[in-house]
Amino acid sequence: MQFAINDWWISDYTSFFTDEKAVMGIECLQDGIVYKISKSDINDLYLKIPRIESFFRIKLERAYAGFQKRIIEHLSLSAKERYQKFRENHADIEKYIKKLSYCILLRHYN
Repeated sequence: MQFAINDWWISDYTSFFTDEKAVMGIECLQDGIVYKISKSDINDLYLKIPRIESFFRIKLERAYAGFQKRIIEHLSLSAKERYQKFRENHADIEKYIKKLSYCILLRHYN
């Protein structure tokens, strides 16, 4: 399960980069903007506007660093500590997520 907070981007990046079938879905819990771009179109855009490639590289570097940090925390913190940290970082999440999603989140942290 992934959560994307305001102004974040979310995708099934593994599927996008490997051309494999998606294993993740996206559910919007509030109004948002959805962009769709094919791999060939993004590669064309990179060639036409090199700054776009730099922008996405930086976004992916930051995302990868955050992902790695979350894995380390998942391995080193207890379920209770992970949940408390999540709540500290995303204090207002409860007003956005449905009860079912919240139950799934709790199960993930237990």
